[in-house]
Amino acid sequence: PVEVTLIDTLVEDFSSNLPLIALLGGGMVMVVGTILLRRRKVTEVVAEGLEVDDGVSEQPRETFDTLEWDIPTDAQGNALIIGEYMAKRRESYLTYPNNDEVLDYLHNNRERFQISSYFDVPAEPPVVLTDWALPDNLRGNVHLDSHRKQIVERITNSSPDKNFVIIGEPGVGKTVMMFEVFDRLMYQAPVGILTTDMIAKAHEMFGVRVFYDDIPENQKLVEALTDNEIKGVIVTSREADWKALPTEMQAKFDRLTVPLFNELDMKEMIKKMMTFQSIGFNEKGIDLLAEYSEGSPIYVWSMV
Repeated sequence: PVEVTLIDTLVEDFSSNLPLIALLGGGMVMVVGTILLRRRKVTEVVAEGLEVDDGVSEQPRETFDTLEWDIPTDAQGNALIIGEYMAKRRESYLTYPNNDEVLDYLHNNRERFQISSYFDVPAEPPVVLTDWALPDNLRGNVHLDSHRKQIVERITNSSPDKNFVIIGEPGVGKTVMMFEVFDRLMYQAPVGILTTDMIAKAHEMFGVRVFYDDIPENQKLVEALTDNEIKGVIVTSREADWKALPTEMQAKFDRLTVPLFNELDMKEMIKKMMTFQSIGFNEKGIDLLAEYSEGSPIYVWSMV
């Protein structure tokens, strides 16, 4: 009968294809097993305390009030143009990345703003970060312990005629501290970066602070600061290098020493950086990073 023939055919086909069927079946088992194993591993990691950034846990960045800055009333001629130029560049810096309109204005008035100077007011934060070899995501993401907060407040609350040197050993974050101060001061008035080996007093007229990273590296600038009564300068230096500079120059600066982080603050800084970078972490990993860093934030920045 037809039924018997059909059954015999199916049995024969099944027998001849048995190796292929076994292979496909084994493959399915491996796929399912792999999926289950991965699910188990994920569950185990989360159970051990892994914190996964879901896009909600990130802390909002600190915001600052922008103070009005007026060109000195006694400014005339070129001084008025310089004042407008600095005001516009400051506006561009503070409105970044939505600063296209201000950048257009600066570009379209470039002939009027052709100014030769010993310092520059950056038009965008990335310029400063790049020049000072700092991470792109640093702005608004600096962890300040109580000591660092005091340093920042000491400078930002001081009068524009004060000179400061931020001192510390390699890797403690001197340049980072300087950028944090620079960024906050920009909300009060234009802030400049020294761009030549020379320095004058033009910035004093406008109440502008000028910055320089690792001052001992620029011998000509050291000599200029030693020989002249210049105000409103903020620099960084390593302790040993600073002590080797002329005592006459050292006496013109208030010292602000940046220490290593203690263990607790180091862990808080690591968590903040991990969260900001959307990197999952657990307490054991944080403990290991804090231990290996020995209080030096540059170790963590190089790892994250």
